[in-house]
Formats: sequence, C-alpha cells, structure tokens
Amino acid sequence: FPDMVANVFDIEPHTKKEKEFARTMRFRQAKIDSRRMKSGDDDFSHLPNLYVISITNYDPFGQDYMLYTIYNRCKEVPMLEYDDGLCYLYFNTMGTLGGSESIKNMLNYIQDSRKNAVVDEATSEISNYVESVRSDPVRRERYMTFGEKMDLLYKEGREEGREEQLLIQIIKKLEKGKAPEQIADELEEDVARVTAICDVAKEFAPNYDINEIWGQLHAEEAE
Repeated sequence: FPDMVANVFDIEPHTKKEKEFARTMRFRQAKIDSRRMKSGDDDFSHLPNLYVISITNYDPFGQDYMLYTIYNRCKEVPMLEYDDGLCYLYFNTMGTLGGSESIKNMLNYIQDSRKNAVVDEATSEISNYVESVRSDPVRRERYMTFGEKMDLLYKEGREEGREEQLLIQIIKKLEKGKAPEQIADELEEDVARVTAICDVAKEFAPNYDINEIWGQLHAEEAE
C-alpha cells in the first residue's frame, strides 16, 4: 500500500428508515475497512482515516440536528483521545439545530432543488449543473432527480449487503460440513446459485477468507 491515501470518504444517501441505523453504519464501515487490508496483513497502520457520510431525509436520532458528528470515545475519560481514524457524519435534511448556514442551505437544496432553494454560491453551482443536464436533449433522457438517485443507490447498497450476508451464512454451513443442496434448502435459496458460491468458497477452505471469496465471485461475474 505505498500510495495509500490519508483519508477515505464514503458518501451515501439514505431515504428509507433503517430499523437498526447505527448497526447498519457499523456493518458498512467494517466492509470498507476490510477492503483496505490484504489477507494476512496485520499492519493496521495501512488503514486510512475513514469518514462515513450519510445524507438522510429523516432524523435518525430524533434530536432535530441537521448534522450529527460521531466519534468513538472513552466513557470513563471523555477527554481521552481515541484515535482510531473513524468518524461518522450524518446530515439530516429535516434538521433545524446545529450545523451552519451553508450546511442548512445545502440540505434545503438537496431536499427541494427548485429555484427558490438557490441562495448561495454552492447551491447556485449545483443548480446550474442540474439545469444544463435538463436542457440537453441527450442527457435529459438519462437525468435522474436527486431523490431518484438516492433511491437507486439505497437499493443497490441493500442488495450488496444481502449478498454478503448470504455468503457469510453459506460459509458457516460449509464449515459444519453441510452439502450445497442442504444449505440451499435451509436458507431457502436457489440450489444452482448456492452450489456456484460453494464451489468458489471451497477453493479457500479451511479458512474461508470472506474477502478472498467475495473478490473471486465478483471477478467471475465480470468475465
């Protein structure tokens, strides 16, 4: 990792209320971190600072803040610096407290991108870009509103998370010596699909490194 960047920013929208919002973010952060390390590498200085940034159109914590900044802290010594390089930034388009005027303007524009929401230089630049897309006949056909894009990204993220959870379940059952047909029956999944995953996973037995298996599965899909 000679060219490892100092900071990684993961920005994702959330337009559907998560039942376990904080734990969902924990899972997403773990996935990102795991992809920054090679299998067997125990030098965690390779991990960059990670900023998990989420934009929601609902208040995930019910405190009416437009921005929630969350770090890991020590309960006994609140001022103790715990530098694990992880920071969560949750932007709530419906919030009224905290933040700044520029953040408020941006969140208002994200929530409602009509002309009357253009109130400063940043929102003006975004609005000009949106209008240029809308006025182009070719690009207009491919144009998606911010809300539509957020919904699409949300669905893609949920599907990827479901696939990874399925892989974890299959690996656990392989470790118990179960056959693909039995695994498919217990998980109520398609036998052919489970068998294909098992065939790849068995190449990494007995350790079943999930990152290696995940990478191999997606490499085969891309071929």
